[in-house]
Amino acid sequence: MNKPVKQHYLPVSYLKGFSDPNILRRLNKHNIYVYEKGRSVRVSTPKAEAYEKHLYTLSTSNGDEFKVEKYLAGVEDEATPIIAKAQSKEYEFSPAEKKLLAQYIALMFTRTPALREYERKFSGPASLIVLKKLASDDPEGFAKEWDAYVKGDKDAPNADYARKRILEGVLDKEDPDTPLESMLYVARMIAEIIEQFGWQVLHACRHETFVTSDFPIVGVERYSSTQMRLGVGFNTPNSEFYFPLSAKTCLRMAADIDMSIGHLTSRNVRLVNDMEMRYAHRRIYAATNSERIRTDFEKQFGAMRLGENALVPTWDCKPCRRYSRRCATWRARSTFH
Repeated sequence: MNKPVKQHYLPVSYLKGFSDPNILRRLNKHNIYVYEKGRSVRVSTPKAEAYEKHLYTLSTSNGDEFKVEKYLAGVEDEATPIIAKAQSKEYEFSPAEKKLLAQYIALMFTRTPALREYERKFSGPASLIVLKKLASDDPEGFAKEWDAYVKGDKDAPNADYARKRILEGVLDKEDPDTPLESMLYVARMIAEIIEQFGWQVLHACRHETFVTSDFPIVGVERYSSTQMRLGVGFNTPNSEFYFPLSAKTCLRMAADIDMSIGHLTSRNVRLVNDMEMRYAHRRIYAATNSERIRTDFEKQFGAMRLGENALVPTWDCKPCRRYSRRCATWRARSTFH
């Protein structure tokens, strides 16, 4: 890989799964339809969408500045054939494939501009508040959090040294590469959780297709068979998560389901699409140019706002509304409602 300046937060290989099937069949071209609030639907290509320049480029002059981008590309290369095989209505993930795909899905959550903005504005400052309070008021509680964080790393400083350094303000001035380190670290934590979930591949009915968005993993907490709450974290009890694998398949993940295959009616496909639209940061992507999808997106866009009514960081069961002046993205184990 030679100086990858255009860095995609939704991989090109992933967006190809949402190509218009008629154009792909007739012209062998991957065309997708892009929906943005207040704008006409436009036709585009996967390569031309969902990227920012130097989104994952490291600022350090030591080593390879494109190390993170190359790592992401490697995960994508391993996951793409697994997603392709999952299009079969008889396919079941092997344990090794599930482990690889869990890492891919977790990164698809943390690498998006929406989640990175959320960490800068909300979870990073909230984590700093929690750490400083623990460090000053509860050394034993801090030591437990620190030990859980370093996980037996012999090269990591001990908890007492880390606590003193935090109280001295070591986190008040952020290293420019810390957000990328946090992105990868949090993805590993999430991958460990969702790998233990039951997975169900959902296939859309003949006349419906799934959409995806620039924030493609959405979560809900089930209160009952008819009541759900959106905007929850991966450790929330009774929660389940949806990730569209392609225009015809979607992965459902939850702790209380078994590995299986499901088939959705038109109504249920639209329910999944409705969640994607609510979580979208700026736009959604689809395999069809549909006035119904455009109208639905206009109604649903912006319903879920990270840090405000989704994934709200909490401390002592209360939302963190005070944020530090500088946004430290140290990876504390924040609690989410």
